[in-house]
Amino acid sequence: MADKKEELFKQVDPDLKVVIIEVSDKEMFLYGKSYGRGGEIFYNLFGLHATDKVEEAAFEQGWARISLEAIYFNDILALTHQLDFIVEKLTSKP
Repeated sequence: MADKKEELFKQVDPDLKVVIIEVSDKEMFLYGKSYGRGGEIFYNLFGLHATDKVEEAAFEQGWARISLEAIYFNDILALTHQLDFIVEKLTSKP
C-alpha cells in the first residue's frame, strides 16, 4: 500500500481535502474515517483530510445526514457509487 500512497502523492497534493458523500433519492450522507465508503482508505491509509465541517459532523459517529446546502466542496468529492472504481485504480497492480 505504501507504493500506492507514494504514487498517489506524485499526482495530487497531500494537503488536499476529500469529502465522501452518498446521495439517495431522499437524503444525503457524509462519511468519516470509520464507517466504510472509502473513508478508511482516504483518511486512515492515505492520510488525506476532510474539510473541518466534515470532520466535525461525521468523524466521531462515522457518518452524518446533511442537506445539499451544508456541503462546501474543496479539492475532491468522492461519490460512493464510483468509489469502487477509484479504489480499484489506486490499489491495482500494473
